[in-house]
Amino acid sequence: MSPTTAVYLVNVLIGIVLAVLLTYHWRRGDRERGMGSFTIAAWVLAIADILFYLRPSLPFWAARFYPTLLVTIGQATMLIAAQRVVARTMSRGLMVGVVIVHAIALALFLELGAGSSATRTVLNGAIWASLSFATATVLRGAEDEAVRDAMAMPALVFALHGAFHVLRTSFALLSITSVRQTTPNWIQIAGDIEVSVFMVSLFVGLLLGFVQLHAVRLLRAEHKVSELARLLPICAWCHNVRTDKGYWQKIEEYFADRADVRLTHGICDSCAAKQMADEDARLAR
Repeated sequence: MSPTTAVYLVNVLIGIVLAVLLTYHWRRGDRERGMGSFTIAAWVLAIADILFYLRPSLPFWAARFYPTLLVTIGQATMLIAAQRVVARTMSRGLMVGVVIVHAIALALFLELGAGSSATRTVLNGAIWASLSFATATVLRGAEDEAVRDAMAMPALVFALHGAFHVLRTSFALLSITSVRQTTPNWIQIAGDIEVSVFMVSLFVGLLLGFVQLHAVRLLRAEHKVSELARLLPICAWCHNVRTDKGYWQKIEEYFADRADVRLTHGICDSCAAKQMADEDARLAR
């Protein structure tokens, strides 16, 4: 088994495990916004890794077209997922357009016999870097502070992923000026290894982020319930209190059943003045 094939196999195993974990987390009921879309993206990328591993046994055109396009579909799906997480309008039409343009470009490269050229590497890197930077920007721009904190690690991973593709694309551009105009093997190997690091860092970070976000929202819900529990319904006319069972009681009877509350009686200034006026009126008759 060649080193490249071994790396592809590792990527396949990692991709499937992470996709299963995301699916389990989603089906368990922790269905935060965007979780489903990230799960779909994980499976798309896992399928892409399987096709990369099977490249030697696939027809040349299929090996050079489908795995690469699936990576773009997975990246575009993750950008849509990020927009769902931060509750922004999803630009699905734009993402579909990016995928279609990339598909046409890949088909043209195959038609021109440039399936493995450095120019093809530059195109792939430019698209994947743009999608990664866009996703990082969306996650960092969340208005909800809890979402922004929970998605800080995935946003950083996307930014680093984009930076890697910029670096990889730069080396590919340099190779275009050479006589061979092919991508050096070490650039391809570095990209394959980076896939493993990217997927593990991203999807583990997403799982932890969604768990943190779920916990924060549970605390917010508990706080709201606690606030509502401290509200005491009192009739605006007779001042009776409504119990938890829906019955109305005099306020003295309601608090008499609570050992932590002791009632004493007094008289406010306005009532005292009224009582004095009534008493003076009675004595004057």
